[in-house]
Amino acid sequence: MVCFTISQFFVLLLLLFAMTLHKGICGANTKLSCNGKDRSALLLFKHGVKDGSHKLSSWSNGEDCCAWKGVQCDNMTGRVTRLDLNQQYLEGEINLSLLQIEFLTYLDLSLNGFTGLTLPPILNQSLVTPSNNLSNLVYLDLSFNEDLHLDNLQWLSQLSSLKCLNLSEINLENETNWLQTMAMMHPSLLELRLASCHLVDMSPLVKFVNFTSLVTLDLSGNYFDSELPYWLFNISSDISHIDLSFNNLQGQVPKSLLNLRNLKSLRLVNNELIGPIPAWLGEHEHLQTLALSENLFNGSFPSSLGNLSSLIELAVSSNFLSGNVTSTIGQLFNLRALFIGGSLSGVLSVKHFSKLFNLESLVLNSAFSFDIDPQWIPPFQLHEISLRNTNLGPTFPQWIYTQRTLEVLDTSYSGLSSIDADKFWSFVAKIRVINLSFNAIRADLSNVTLNSENVILACNNFTGSLPRISTNVFFLNLANNSLSGPISPFLCHKLSRENTLGYLDVSYNFFTGVIPNCWENWRGLTFLYIDNNKLGGEIPPSIGLLDEIIEMDFHKNNLSGKFSLDLSNLKSLVFINLGENNFSGVVPKKMPESMQVMILRSNKFSGKPG
Repeated sequence: MVCFTISQFFVLLLLLFAMTLHKGICGANTKLSCNGKDRSALLLFKHGVKDGSHKLSSWSNGEDCCAWKGVQCDNMTGRVTRLDLNQQYLEGEINLSLLQIEFLTYLDLSLNGFTGLTLPPILNQSLVTPSNNLSNLVYLDLSFNEDLHLDNLQWLSQLSSLKCLNLSEINLENETNWLQTMAMMHPSLLELRLASCHLVDMSPLVKFVNFTSLVTLDLSGNYFDSELPYWLFNISSDISHIDLSFNNLQGQVPKSLLNLRNLKSLRLVNNELIGPIPAWLGEHEHLQTLALSENLFNGSFPSSLGNLSSLIELAVSSNFLSGNVTSTIGQLFNLRALFIGGSLSGVLSVKHFSKLFNLESLVLNSAFSFDIDPQWIPPFQLHEISLRNTNLGPTFPQWIYTQRTLEVLDTSYSGLSSIDADKFWSFVAKIRVINLSFNAIRADLSNVTLNSENVILACNNFTGSLPRISTNVFFLNLANNSLSGPISPFLCHKLSRENTLGYLDVSYNFFTGVIPNCWENWRGLTFLYIDNNKLGGEIPPSIGLLDEIIEMDFHKNNLSGKFSLDLSNLKSLVFINLGENNFSGVVPKKMPESMQVMILRSNKFSGKPG
């Protein structure tokens, strides 16, 4: 125990007070304003920017630039270290005078509308006389400036500290030496993202590229149209993420991919890869994402994929695969997303799902049948179920009712003909997106209230009148059913608050009566299809209140009378079909500038369109 006398205690208090006072006085003088050179470089950048949304209104000479929007300074030195202007609706030129900010390490100008890039004189000169000390920049993101074209990337060679580079969605089609530029000038890069850059040359015959430190490589969405390149398999031993999706890549997946022992994510979606899915992929023990969908693979589903216990996402599909899916996938206890599609078939049982405790998304879009006990309770709670094109029916399965966290349910083209109406409609009312289309479900919708944001019930045998909808419903497709009666109770029903319906398709049913004059309740509609019914009467004037409408289709009904609607007020209208009715009078002459297609055939109109 440490003891103090009273006098010692007071001395200690005085010392503490003095230290606090000194700290306060010194602290008052440590707040530094930003460096003048940094401010000048920032203002030079601003001079080339078109800022229609006034996002840079704080950037003025009278303000400390460390307080400007997007600018971050070092607390001790006052020097600018970060500039983040992501998604600020900026346009114009990117003046790379920013690279002369000596201590700038982070620059993000992504998701804007820049169309040009200007190099400062010192950077242009350095391309002739290289310097390794022009910038301390570590992170550079210019991605998603979609109208920005860069013909030369050599200026990047001066950013010798750069570790993360993202130029995705920038047009680089004229930069034919991009690979050599990236590799020779940036051996220290950890992350390189050049997705959807219009690149065409992947240099497939090059054996080695100097990406000695690379961890992430994203070259998806380009136009390589070649085989997988040799250099890819001699890349950094630390590489863990590779995305080559949407590239028209051809040939087989070579076994040299096993050289990349630390690979965690491999995405080869939407290419033209052939041959069997390699069984040796099961040796990639660190793999967390394996996405091989939409290729031309043939043969069977390899059972070795069930060895990938680290997998979080597995996506496999091809129209040339055959046979069943191995039950070993039921052992992938870390799996969160499973997507299997194409031409696989066979019977799925509880074994295929036995240990998928963490599964959140289940997408099985192939001709599978199910041998599952109706009382089965799955080990997972899903956010998404898509069983499109399966042989799920005839009865909607009981196990789906156990899923309390569902946001998306797609059982289209799945052979369903029977639902437990009392149970089913209350269950799906909590689901954001439901798609039951192209089945043979027979149920009366007259007393149903739909609540989902997107509802697709087309091409079934639903009967009765139109259902009620809540104000949550945005997309409603009830086409090709056996619904009947008038549509006025649906359209003229007063909702408790403004509805959000933007898409309505009730075509190819048996509706009768007239089109009611209460469209003021549906001003948000952009697509309206009520064709191929038995509706009569005239087009009501309140249709003219649909000022956001893009397409309208009334064809093949029994509509009649003069078409007196002033279409010129519908400023967004592109398409209207009035064909195969009994309209008379003069052909409509007033058109909005947006109009592209008007179909009037098989009516009694006179005259010609204006």
